Amino acid sequence: MDQISQIVEILAREKVVSFSFLGPGEEVQSVTIRECEEHDFDEYGEKYAPGSMFEVGPTHPSKPRFSTQFQFPDIQVAGNAVLKRRAEALGEPWQDA
Repeated sequence: MDQISQIVEILAREKVVSFSFLGPGEEVQSVTIRECEEHDFDEYGEKYAPGSMFEVGPTHPSKPRFSTQFQFPDIQVAGNAVLKRRAEALGEPWQDA
């Protein structure tokens, strides 16, 4: 199983995953992807639908993360790559806008 598939699997199981990657200039960066919960949907005025909304952001230094050698220009691109692979695995449409 490749690393991105492992990350997708962790996200599906734990509802959150953090991983490191190489950013511009080979600087190690990290990202957290979190499946939104019912209260998040309330905040956006949306109807709750499990697995349909995710938050992508920086990883807190104290949180454990999965180490990778991926290269991405920033955390949004890194997060979107995982969410795109997740959608492909589930046969769901994906829009990375």
